[in-house]
Amino acid sequence: MLTAYGMQVRTRLMQLGKTQHWLIQQARRHTDRYLDSSNLYKLLHGKLHSDALCDAVNRVLELPPQAGKAQGRRRGEQAPAGACSRQRIGGDV
Repeated sequence: MLTAYGMQVRTRLMQLGKTQHWLIQQARRHTDRYLDSSNLYKLLHGKLHSDALCDAVNRVLELPPQAGKAQGRRRGEQAPAGACSRQRIGGDV
């Protein structure tokens, strides 16, 4: 299931009339990290957490810089509702 961050990303893509493929191409320009459809899927579904990838996606989609980040958390603390890490919508963690 999508995380809250995944919903933000998908919603913004629809608003812009763009595809995930477009997002991947644009995000590659903003980071030296590898990004493909598999990594994007994992990022949006909480199976991968990367602040660098979240930053790149946020810049491309003009989302708030903190969207998808889990900054300030201590080990074992719950991620904020918008984090791209482990919070899922309508399902177990």
